[in-house]
Amino acid sequence: MLANYYFSAGDLKAGEETTKIGVRICNNKLNKVNLTEYVREGYSLEKALLLSERLDAKGKYKEAEPYRRVSVKLFDKHYQTKNRKGYFTFRRRLAMNLAHQGKFLEAEIELRQVLTETIGLSGKNSIETGRTLDAFGIVLLMQGRLEDTEKMV
Repeated sequence: MLANYYFSAGDLKAGEETTKIGVRICNNKLNKVNLTEYVREGYSLEKALLLSERLDAKGKYKEAEPYRRVSVKLFDKHYQTKNRKGYFTFRRRLAMNLAHQGKFLEAEIELRQVLTETIGLSGKNSIETGRTLDAFGIVLLMQGRLEDTEKMV
């Protein structure tokens, strides 16, 4: 998370250094033989998140996409009944990654699925639904679809 805050603040150097340290720690843990599958996947998730954030921050969206997909898959597997908020966040980040690559249809499909789940779990007026609508609006604006964005409001 610290690396992500650095990237968000525009401090790419500190974000890069923090990412390197985090990936090194994950790799050291993943090289241990006696890890349970759950723990191994936890470190794989953290590593994928670090790498995807770093690549997205550098504008290397295509390279980041596989890491985004791994993080969504592992997060969904390990947090099916708890921390859905985190899962929604990583699905939205995947959608934004796709949109930055010009894969707008895929991005919209991701966001529609997240929107359906957020409304089902927490209602139309929840913060998670609002965050998903916000991401959806950004994707529509990236396509120049102002009218569609206005309809969402």
